[in-house]
Amino acid sequence: MRRRLVFATGVAATILLSACGSAQGLSQMAFVARANAICTSVDATLKQVPAAKAGDLSSLAPFAQGIEDAYQSYLEQITALAKQAKAHRTIDAKWITPATSDFTAEKPLLDQLVTAASEKNAAATKAVAAKLQAVTDHTAAIQSFQKSYGATACSTLLSDISS
Repeated sequence: MRRRLVFATGVAATILLSACGSAQGLSQMAFVARANAICTSVDATLKQVPAAKAGDLSSLAPFAQGIEDAYQSYLEQITALAKQAKAHRTIDAKWITPATSDFTAEKPLLDQLVTAASEKNAAATKAVAAKLQAVTDHTAAIQSFQKSYGATACSTLLSDISS
């Protein structure tokens, strides 16, 4: 009888610990510290991208490619980090999913913009730029969440990417 009680107690403890284990992960403070570090690093890289000069298509291609590369790097790093957070469902819903959706819609257009600008095709560049402007953009909502959550460097990064 005693063995059954010990076994039952052990099973109950294992179940309880595995249920508690799902609550494990980065605290908000730890997540925010790491997220802000990622965003600060990506923003520093972004600031190294030479700005496009007005009317100069040859400078637009590397600028657009630099923006695309920086955003993709940010998104990959932030997505991986978010999976480690205790509040990953909230972070995913209010940040990762809309940011991924935006990037998924914009990436092919950014690629087209880089190609058109590289080919110095002003008409195609203008047409693709108009399509980019028409893409649904969740940046304001994402930034609002980032600020309320404490990820202010990430909100700044999105402002820098958008400008």
